[in-house]
Amino acid sequence: MYIPPPGTAVAIDFERANYIPLPGTNVSIDFSANQAEVFDPTPVPGVIVGIATPWRPSAPETETQRASAFQQARVVQVKRRLNNNQAANDPGLAIASSFGRPDVRERQTDVAWGVPAPISITTYAPHGTPQIRDIDALALSWEVASQQPEYSPVMDYLNVTPRKDSGVASAYNDVDQFSELRQGEILLRSLADSFTSPVLLDFEDLRRIGETGTFDLAGGLAPNFAIQPKDARPRLRFNDGADKDLFGDFPWGPSGSRDTSLDFAYPDYNGPVTPPGEPIPAVEKETYYIMNTVNVQRVSDSTPIDMQNITISLDVDSWAWQLSGQVLGANALATVQPTASGLIDIAVEINGYQWIFMIESYSGSRAVADERYTVRGVSKIQTLASPYSDTSSAALTSATLANQVIDDILLNTGYTATFDTTPSWLIDAEAFTFQDKSPIQAIKLITDAAGAIIRPDRTAQALVIQPRFKVSPWALSAAPLTDIDADIPMAIVSSEALQFQPAPLYDTVYISGTNVGVANQVTRSGFPGTSPAPDVFDDLMTDTSITTERARQVIAASGNRGEYTLVLPVPEFQTEAPGLVEPGMIVQVVEGGSSWRGYCLGTSIRAPRSGAEKIEQTLRLVRFYEH
Repeated sequence: MYIPPPGTAVAIDFERANYIPLPGTNVSIDFSANQAEVFDPTPVPGVIVGIATPWRPSAPETETQRASAFQQARVVQVKRRLNNNQAANDPGLAIASSFGRPDVRERQTDVAWGVPAPISITTYAPHGTPQIRDIDALALSWEVASQQPEYSPVMDYLNVTPRKDSGVASAYNDVDQFSELRQGEILLRSLADSFTSPVLLDFEDLRRIGETGTFDLAGGLAPNFAIQPKDARPRLRFNDGADKDLFGDFPWGPSGSRDTSLDFAYPDYNGPVTPPGEPIPAVEKETYYIMNTVNVQRVSDSTPIDMQNITISLDVDSWAWQLSGQVLGANALATVQPTASGLIDIAVEINGYQWIFMIESYSGSRAVADERYTVRGVSKIQTLASPYSDTSSAALTSATLANQVIDDILLNTGYTATFDTTPSWLIDAEAFTFQDKSPIQAIKLITDAAGAIIRPDRTAQALVIQPRFKVSPWALSAAPLTDIDADIPMAIVSSEALQFQPAPLYDTVYISGTNVGVANQVTRSGFPGTSPAPDVFDDLMTDTSITTERARQVIAASGNRGEYTLVLPVPEFQTEAPGLVEPGMIVQVVEGGSSWRGYCLGTSIRAPRSGAEKIEQTLRLVRFYEH
């Protein structure tokens, strides 16, 4: 319905309406009631209607006449202008009803506020690893080989030019490098090679007025020496180094490492100085500070073992260290029990001194809340004895040195033997025979013949064969400090006991072999030989050197003596006198301004446990009075 505005006139022109009445029809239009006349409901076929708004240009239309007597004509093509200028690609799709459901294809192309299609997803990773870029162009800068050739700044003429520097260095090497340098030599060709008669030399140009003479310069060519390297550049080989680390100097003295095993005389130290080879000097103090430590562990895997009441002992007549200790509980016992591989080896360390033992036996005692086992061990040298080693029999078929015989006995056992001042003499053929002896028993036959003892190493598979008395008692007081093994200050001794043992004093002895060998009457020098010792017969007395050594040991062991028993701490390793005193050592006991010297016959170390417990060593010393 169209209602004209008040006071206006409307002119309706149907010239462009493209309306053509059908033949035989009558159309009446009445605008009197301001409403359109209701047409006959019978649809008029073939009518195409143009729709336009008065404020917009009418949409272009395309006329298509279709004759249909009973149906309403369908619009085939109508181009509509969309308000938002987003026309569909296919105009035919936009013909759908304004309020109807759009075609499926239209919905796929018209997504106003939906999720946008993913674009370049693979190149956008906000949380991924950023691309590695060498911003400063410094990557792998150290992998580039230096273009500067290497050279040695000192004595570079003694170095062969490296192959890689052959392009920038001399292609030849120097010769005659180790001969005495002929510096400042001037090699002149003798004039005698050019003239066959004396030459008159005029020195007028040298202002030697009136001094014209004849000189004979015969001599021949100078030697054609090989070229020698010379220092072409001035340098000081032994000059002082540049000052460095000035702030690292300690204000109380010069810095730097020192050999702490020696007592050097420092500017601020006025104590004793120990030259190499001498024992740590005995210093009597009012107080001694010793931090005791005890560590026991299994050798195979370093498993710690809680062992208490440890006792370690050795004497001059034994050849193996003995161990006794207690472990608490079955778990601790399991760490030292034998396995299918054999006996267990343990390492014992007391104040820095170490031993290696193999556990031979154990015994236990059980009580309520107290399960203790006593274990016993011995040095590894015990493997040279029965039943760990087989017994054998042997006889020498040719003359052999004593040390070579011992080396043959220890062959393939892993042990070595060293002679310490004990002479190695020549044993005659068939003089050394034994039956059903273990290796250590066969070695004892040789050491006993020489009056020597066996000192086993505490940790290594080694033994030392040394005289029972390395220095004779009559020469002990005047012996140098290098012959003294330990200094014992009486101030550190907590307990002392003395037992006097009277014995006859000998000054001569008869030493002889049996079936073979030599026989000698050996008398102490300066003595009449009127107090003979019992005769000594031994198959191994086959050389005068060994009969003399055996006689020295017999005479040295005679005379009145005193056996001392001293109980003292075990100072930490190489820090305080006397350290660990072992059997066979020569000791010097210092008390006040006096001292005496003797020999260590036995040592026993007792360590209840680590820490504040007292660790002590009990020494058996012998002192001879009449020598």
